[in-house]
Amino acid sequence: MTPDQETKHLKDVDRGARAQRILNDELVVDALAKIRSAIFQRWQDCSVKDTESQIELKHLLTVLTNFETYFRRAISSGEFSANELEKARTMKEKMRRAARGIGIRG
Repeated sequence: MTPDQETKHLKDVDRGARAQRILNDELVVDALAKIRSAIFQRWQDCSVKDTESQIELKHLLTVLTNFETYFRRAISSGEFSANELEKARTMKEKMRRAARGIGIRG
């Protein structure tokens, strides 16, 4: 792994951890649940003939979902990067042990 790749992975791990903290924050969890509930309630109360409001509510739900998805992707990227960093660390350690086994010091 190059230093640039390692730097990118470390940034992704940090972003993922921050995204996880945000999505797990009680205030954010509560806000997202209440917003989603309000959208569905307005949708239920909406007249079948009021297609303009239905479309607006669908857009609101899409925006809310995209907001959450942004953070979930950051979490996934962070988890992937953490795994990549661990694989690189493990490989480096194996190479170090193998080198010591054949008498190379480093």
